[in-house]
Amino acid sequence: MSLSRPYDFIMDLNDAKQFWKIAVRITQIWYVQIPPKPGHLEMILIDSKVTQNFISSVNLFEFIYLLKHFISYLKGDKIQVSVRKDEFNQWSQCFLENNTYVMHNFNVMRNDLQYKACDHVYRMQFTPGTTLKQREFPDIPELEYDFKKFSDILFGNFRSDLLIEVIGVFDKLIFSQTQSNLKKVIFTIKDFWYFLFLFQFLKLGDVISCTLWETHAMNFFNYFNNQPIVQPLIILLTNARVKEGQGDVNNTSCRVLDVIYYVKLHDDSIYFHCFF
Repeated sequence: MSLSRPYDFIMDLNDAKQFWKIAVRITQIWYVQIPPKPGHLEMILIDSKVTQNFISSVNLFEFIYLLKHFISYLKGDKIQVSVRKDEFNQWSQCFLENNTYVMHNFNVMRNDLQYKACDHVYRMQFTPGTTLKQREFPDIPELEYDFKKFSDILFGNFRSDLLIEVIGVFDKLIFSQTQSNLKKVIFTIKDFWYFLFLFQFLKLGDVISCTLWETHAMNFFNYFNNQPIVQPLIILLTNARVKEGQGDVNNTSCRVLDVIYYVKLHDDSIYFHCFF
């Protein structure tokens, strides 16, 4: 009886060898079209360190101990994947968010993208020889947000090339430009956690400025104008870019979040959900 090759971990992927085998979950998929370049697909994969390889190497008591004391370690790692148009046509019917897969025969290269959706040193690229098979891996976690603290953003504790996730409470509309060719909306949001615990009583909370462009701007502007907002409007930005704003670090608009590509509205009418 032949034994299948054990799975590699995302954290170990590098360009020093060619043959890898990973068990992963697709947590995000989006299509990028920046003329004149051909469009391509981007994905985020996550794995788990609690695979069958790992479980078979420890006894039950060791596993329970590790699960209790190292749960954050066991969650696994993320990596960004690019699927060029030719390969996208080949695989488009196979990719589903939240499904788990076994993947073989892909390229691993340095993550030299201008804006990175995760902080792995490397990224993956599918080739015509890439193979994948859907398989159930319930131990691999589903999408979990890792919200950046407002204080980190305001005081410069961020990487300008690494996209982030932020959640906040809508504060006020600062600027809207919806009639010209270049559509733009600027608004501020307050720290969501301050809002939950302090804001309603002490009127405190860090504030940051957010900028939406083109379709994103129009979607938000139309939503903002047409929806009766009787409750606090919670805004969640994923894969947002942080850049320097005007003023010093004590100015509430000293950092600006840019959301550039893909936006959709959440089913909940008081919840605006933005994806890069």
